[in-house]
Amino acid sequence: MNIVKIFSCAIATCLVAVNPAFSQESFSARSFGTAECSEIVEKASNNADVFTALSIYASGFITGKNVSVKEHDVFPILNPIGQLGLFVVLVCSSNADKNVAQILAAVVDRTEIYHTSNKRDKSLTITSGETTIIVYEEYLLKAQSFLRSKGYKVRADGLFGDRTQKAFKAYKAKNNVQGDAVPDAHFYLSMISH
Repeated sequence: MNIVKIFSCAIATCLVAVNPAFSQESFSARSFGTAECSEIVEKASNNADVFTALSIYASGFITGKNVSVKEHDVFPILNPIGQLGLFVVLVCSSNADKNVAQILAAVVDRTEIYHTSNKRDKSLTITSGETTIIVYEEYLLKAQSFLRSKGYKVRADGLFGDRTQKAFKAYKAKNNVQGDAVPDAHFYLSMISH
């Protein structure tokens, strides 16, 4: 597992080293933590390579937090890694004066009740519309409980059936939350904001 994370960081460094867009932008994966959110949102929204490197940086940050807080995972969406990058961009959009490391640290602290706690927690692949994500079953249970608390007729059973999909779709429509009817980064941000 550690080798995979080291390899991911090496890939980010390689992306930065060989991609002319990074050189012109003077970005490196290691510099994301101190970069102001206003700058990151602009660059990551317009450059897929910057977005990918941001996602990899955030993944490394989350891995470090996982080790330090001894949680299984402090971010409940396993794949694609772009969901984490999207989440950072969404949060940074509302916090332009902060840097990425501050945003990630604050989110990890604020979302403690959504961290997964069981090292053997089962993961689920969820597809709706154009989106396929992999989440922890424990996160889906918490998302279903959240929807239930908001009046949606869904059972908190950790299964992604028609009723759950309809509840995500209705919640997103009612609250102007983007994305398909899945518990993606858009939904997660909305949930932790309530």
